[in-house]
Amino acid sequence: MRAPLVKRFVEEQPEESAWRTGLMLIASDLGFHAQAKKTFDTMADSGFSMHVDVSRTVALSYLAVV
Repeated sequence: MRAPLVKRFVEEQPEESAWRTGLMLIASDLGFHAQAKKTFDTMADSGFSMHVDVSRTVALSYLAVV
């Protein structure tokens, strides 16, 4: 399962929005909707602030799915 690996990346690089949105997508897919919503709401509070780089497109697509 990839969730523990992605969770570790989120913990080590909390500023990287692609990892957070990836973990949110995994949580949502596995039925952990409260955890996914908490992460989504936290990102919403910051205005979905994220780096403008190649990972931004991936992060935005994950947000759209969640």
